[in-house]
Amino acid sequence: MAEIDATPLESMRAPVDLFDRGSGRPRRRQGVGRHRAARGGGYGDEGRPGVEREGTKDVLARILLLNETVLSSAVAAIRAEEERSVFFQEATLQFFDSDRNLEVARRQMEVMEGMEAELLAKSVEVEYLRAELKQAEM
Repeated sequence: MAEIDATPLESMRAPVDLFDRGSGRPRRRQGVGRHRAARGGGYGDEGRPGVEREGTKDVLARILLLNETVLSSAVAAIRAEEERSVFFQEATLQFFDSDRNLEVARRQMEVMEGMEAELLAKSVEVEYLRAELKQAEM
């Protein structure tokens, strides 16, 4: 009988047995119209349609606010992903630039080592020629 005395919103919150305990078959429920009829029919002077409309408006306003929040969160996530992507692109470019710079530095080192070897060979040759010149003068 608690369902009959309750408003439609309260009856939706009440625990519901969907199956008949004895047979295990689905239980037939009374419709909203029967609840109203059992209370004396209609809404009477209580003004429930206006109250329910205001409640519905409040719920819809909350849903709208939640949707806006979800949308702004999604936009923020997209922007963060874009920033992350740009960061990794820049880091990748810097890596490739540094790799190219490293390759250039290696080539320069090889050239310098070759020049040092050449300089050493020329120095040895100059010393040899000096020694020969001194011997020829004596």
